[in-house]
Amino acid sequence: MRPPVHKLKRAAGVVALVGLVALMPAAKSSSDAVGQVTQYPLNGTTNAGIADLLTTLDGQAWFAQFYANQINRISKTGQISSATSNLPANAGPRGLAVGADLNVWFTEVTTGAIGRISPGGEVTSFTNGITAGAQPQFITAGPDGNLWFTETGVNQIGRITPAGEIKEFPISNSAEFITDGPDGNLWFTEPGANQIGRITPAGKVTEFSAGITSGGYPWDITAGSDGNLWFTELKGNRIGRITPQGKVTEFSKGIPAGAQPLGIAPGADGNLWFTQPGTALANQIGRITPAGTIKQFSTGISPAAGVHGIAPGPSGDMWFGELAGNRIGRIATGAPPLPNRARIITASTAKSVINVSVRVPGAGIVSVLGESAPASSTPLCWNAQTATKAATYRLKCSLLTTSSPTNKEALSVRLKVLFTPTGGTPSATARTVKIKKN
Repeated sequence: MRPPVHKLKRAAGVVALVGLVALMPAAKSSSDAVGQVTQYPLNGTTNAGIADLLTTLDGQAWFAQFYANQINRISKTGQISSATSNLPANAGPRGLAVGADLNVWFTEVTTGAIGRISPGGEVTSFTNGITAGAQPQFITAGPDGNLWFTETGVNQIGRITPAGEIKEFPISNSAEFITDGPDGNLWFTEPGANQIGRITPAGKVTEFSAGITSGGYPWDITAGSDGNLWFTELKGNRIGRITPQGKVTEFSKGIPAGAQPLGIAPGADGNLWFTQPGTALANQIGRITPAGTIKQFSTGISPAAGVHGIAPGPSGDMWFGELAGNRIGRIATGAPPLPNRARIITASTAKSVINVSVRVPGAGIVSVLGESAPASSTPLCWNAQTATKAATYRLKCSLLTTSSPTNKEALSVRLKVLFTPTGGTPSATARTVKIKKN
C-alpha cells in the first residue's frame, strides 16, 4: 500500500506566473528565529490530501489537493485563493512543476494525464502518448527545457515538451519522485526496489542500490547545494546522499526511532530540511547539513499535524504541508533568500537559431523558451542548461521547422528566460528578437 500523498515541491519546480519582464523584488530575510513556525489553516474540504506545493515569483505557494481535486494558492499572509476553476472531474492532481514556458504543469493521477495551467487559469490536459494505467505521480522541470514525470502504474518515466508532445522510457521498477540533478540528468526514487535511478535527457537509465540499507524504501529526492542528491528513507529511518557517480552515504544519528522521513528540500541556508510524520503522526522538521549533522524542530507545530512535504520559500524560509492538520506551515531557517536574478546579456540570431547568453548568480537551472509575438499556444523553440555556479551560460534555441520565417518580413520572437536556483525561488525576464527569412 502506497503511503499517503504528501509531496511539497523543491525549488527546481517553482511556479512563475507574473509579468515576464519584471523580476521578483528582492525579498527580505525572515526576522524569525531559526525553527520558529507559523501555521495557516486551510478552509473547506478536510483531509483534502495536500499533494504538492510550489513557491511562486510573487511569494505565493501553490498546492495541489489530491482528494479535493483542487489546485489552490496561499499568500505569505495566509490568504487562500483558487488557482483554477476548471480542473477535469476526478483528475487527482498530485505533482506540480513550472515549465520553461512559465506555465504550471501538473500530474493527473486518476485520469492518467499531464495538465497545464496558463497564467489566466485555463487548464489543458494531455493524454496522447501516455500508456493506459500509467498513474503519473510527480513531475519536475528538466535540464533540457522539457518536463519529466514518473509513471508508477507502468514502470516508466515520461517526458513532455512545452508543446505537449510525450515520450515514455521504460525502467525496471515503479518510480515515485523525480528531480533534476546537478549533473544535467534526472534522478528518481524506486521505493519498492530500494533503488535510486538516473535517466539522461536522451533516455539512458542507470539504477543504484549499493549502500542503501535493505528495506530502506527511498522516497523523496532533491538536489543539494553541495552538488549531490539527497533522499529520504521512509522505512530505513535515514537520510541518504548519493553523488552523481552513484556513491551512497546514509545518516541516521539524530533521527528518532519511527520518525519516517518523507519530504526533503534544500534551504537557502545551504542545508537540507525534511519532514517526519512518524508512525503516530509525530510533528518534527529535521535539518541536515552537507556534513550530515542533524537537528530537530517541533515547537509550534500543532499536535497530530502529520507534517509531510517541504519546499523553500521566497524569504529564505521553508514551507511545509500538514496532511492530517489540513494546514500549510512555514519554518524559519535564519537565512536570507538566495540571489535569483538572471540577466540576458546578448540575444543574437543566425537563420533559424537564437543564441542567448544569460548571466546567473549561482547553481540551478536556466531555461529559455521562444514564442511568437504576440504569443501563440505552441512555442517556437526551447532549451535549458544546468548551472553549476555563478557564470554566463550560452543557450541555443533552434526554431521548429514549421516555425521558420517563410516570407520577407522578419519573425518576432519573444524570449522567456527562467532561472531557478538550487534551494531558492525563481526569477524571470524576457526580450524580443527578430529573425529574417533564411
